[in-house]
Amino acid sequence: MKSLISFLIFFATSAAFAWPHVGQSRRMATSFFGSEETVSGFETLETVVGINDQTDVMQISTVMIDQHGTNSYTNESPYKQTVSAVQTVLSKCSGHGGTSQTITVPAGTFKTCKLINKSDTSKSEIWYAAVLFGYVKFRFTNLQNGLGHESNLISHSGN
Repeated sequence: MKSLISFLIFFATSAAFAWPHVGQSRRMATSFFGSEETVSGFETLETVVGINDQTDVMQISTVMIDQHGTNSYTNESPYKQTVSAVQTVLSKCSGHGGTSQTITVPAGTFKTCKLINKSDTSKSEIWYAAVLFGYVKFRFTNLQNGLGHESNLISHSGN
């Protein structure tokens, strides 16, 4: 239960592990698996376009790119985590029900805290790191049919 609560708290706040600045961005590559073949070629570019310090909310422009073209939208997300708070989570990963790991994704090699949330029907794995938006890798698997998706950080600008 402690692992699930930690996962939900950190997933809900993952949009801002590292203190954001207008203009910072990240690019994630996503592939889908479990069918007869793995399908890749999907990317998401997220950029901080505004920050309201009074309400602790940042505006994020998201552009999704796939073989059919692009889809854009802007949403808002709270940002209450600081870089030092992330470092604390990373240094006390096991206390949050996670596992400390060093992983390599296209954007580089990162010290992470891997948290797993598993139910009867699904499993989510997320590798948190001290980067903008908080994580460098995410994997979701539907345990009933084996279908799922994995996203990896391709690039990011600053912390």
